[in-house]
Amino acid sequence: MSVEAASVGATHRAAARLGLPATFSLHHVGVAVEDIAASRKLYAEALGFDQVRESVEVPSQGVLTCFIDAGGIYVELVQALRQDSPLGRKRGPYHLCFSVPDLDEAVSVLRERSFVPISRFTQAAMQMERWAYLIAPDGLLLELGEPTKGVT
Repeated sequence: MSVEAASVGATHRAAARLGLPATFSLHHVGVAVEDIAASRKLYAEALGFDQVRESVEVPSQGVLTCFIDAGGIYVELVQALRQDSPLGRKRGPYHLCFSVPDLDEAVSVLRERSFVPISRFTQAAMQMERWAYLIAPDGLLLELGEPTKGVT
């Protein structure tokens, strides 16, 4: 059995053991940066990572984003565009994003487990369309993304 198959099997077993109706798959790590162009260049030149797409503005969040392929996991570089952006003045890793097959169901399950939903928005990005942010009981910012229908 491949490492990837073992990992998928472990994820499904963990979801079943916890009574989760949906599988949560790590999609990306969000990293707050001051200058997205400089950070993109740093990751490409120093670490050899490839840019997945051009920078895109997310108006509802007041940020500019760019995804970098870090060898099987994505790193989302995020730059605040406004003083009132939810990102604020944070720098460094600040959220984990999981892909879920049903966003509404995943938010409902996590709410029952003391996660606090803080926002939802719709924007097509990285084969996903519907998004939600939640605060975990330990204070970690969690992002959930639901794949665009018809995209695997």
